[in-house]
Amino acid sequence: MDAERPLPPTETDLAPLAQEWVRRMRAGLALDERRALRAWLAANPAHAAAFSRADSERTPLDWPLHAGAMDEVIIEVRRRAVRRKKRRRTVAACAAAMVLLAVAGGAWSLRLPMAPAVPLANESTLLVHAPEVRMLPDGTRVHLADGAELAVDFSGVERLVHLARGKAHFEVNSDATRPFVVRATGVSVRAVGTAFEVELGPRTVSVMVSEGRVAVERSEPGTEPVLMLQRFDVAVVSADDLDASLPVARTMSEEETTARLAWRVPRLEFSGTPLAEVVAAVNRHNASQLIIADVSLLHLVVSGVIRADNITALIDLLEADFGIVAEQQLDRVVLRGRGTAVRTRPSALSVPQD
Repeated sequence: MDAERPLPPTETDLAPLAQEWVRRMRAGLALDERRALRAWLAANPAHAAAFSRADSERTPLDWPLHAGAMDEVIIEVRRRAVRRKKRRRTVAACAAAMVLLAVAGGAWSLRLPMAPAVPLANESTLLVHAPEVRMLPDGTRVHLADGAELAVDFSGVERLVHLARGKAHFEVNSDATRPFVVRATGVSVRAVGTAFEVELGPRTVSVMVSEGRVAVERSEPGTEPVLMLQRFDVAVVSADDLDASLPVARTMSEEETTARLAWRVPRLEFSGTPLAEVVAAVNRHNASQLIIADVSLLHLVVSGVIRADNITALIDLLEADFGIVAEQQLDRVVLRGRGTAVRTRPSALSVPQD
């Protein structure tokens, strides 16, 4: 009798492995680990689904990774870039043909309708999608998520900010004489000099501290703080909670905190863009730097959509589509064409960051 076929993995079976992959991804994957993750995601649709469930901080632009379809997305982006180039050439050719007809046709050509002017389009694009960053009068830096609304009132003894909608992250300029207070639906978050995120939900307010300490209290004058949060603490509260009982805070890991704040990181969208320009944009957002070791790669054109701090996604694109070899060297990754001899450090060409 034939051996019994193994049962397909269940959600319970896959959850621990998917969570481990998410943890390792947030900590940073080596090149061989990135290849292993791609292979695991592509091996079974259930793997990608489990990975998507485990990565609670994903954004809509991360769906190709979770679906194991990053290569297909990149190929489609490149196809669209090629189609745009063909359309531009066709329009330009039609305009040139109209000019030739006018020259060859003599007086009758004057009765032809004038061809519309064809602007010279740049075939290379590199767009940066970033949240709004606002500097307040006191020097406090605020990142605003899409749809966030706030009003500022610094006329009194407090630096007061009213969050009317959405999510914002505050990097507060320290001033011990004037506390910095964020108010949202009856809840106040008070700080002197720190960094924290406030998100206004339908009925609750989420507060997460990335640096320093903050006090959570009711927005009524003269009330005492009911909850103190320190670095990596998060709490979800409402005005009713502050009346009924003491809210409970949860301490997150540094990796979880970083993932939660990933919405502040710009996204890069590039189409037919020289690799040197893409690398320069990525290097501006990363401590680990990409180095182009072969001059022949500087003008290689690439297309894709990545998070600006996600070196892994760009390396995956270059390895899969162009056969480029990426070599990890301490705080940098050296890019070479396949088959290129390894050279000494002085010959490597570093793309300027600015």
